[in-house]
Amino acid sequence: MKIKIIDLLIKIAKKEAPKRIKFQNKIWDFDNDAQDYNDRKKYLLTDYMNDYIYKSVFLNEEVEIIEEKEIEKLGKKFTLEGNTSELTKSDWQFSVISQKINELVDEINKLKKEK
Repeated sequence: MKIKIIDLLIKIAKKEAPKRIKFQNKIWDFDNDAQDYNDRKKYLLTDYMNDYIYKSVFLNEEVEIIEEKEIEKLGKKFTLEGNTSELTKSDWQFSVISQKINELVDEINKLKKEK
């Protein structure tokens, strides 16, 4: 999703800043302490604005919001369901491993949301 920098500044003011954006072919991460974006080299987006002669040009530039997606769980066909006595040993082992993977996926997604 693309928005203008002026709209991004409004989101920052409303405490709705996206965690990551793409601007000028660079990835910028939101720094809560500075209330600004940095390009991983600690160059702030507002510093970048000062390089523009015409601030209105900068404010109308577009940035792309990079949305982090949740990791998907393995499908139901990989988990234990129904009569497990008919499963072979390897099917059962694979199913148990699949359940553990799904538990890890849940935990990773939970940690990503807390970030």
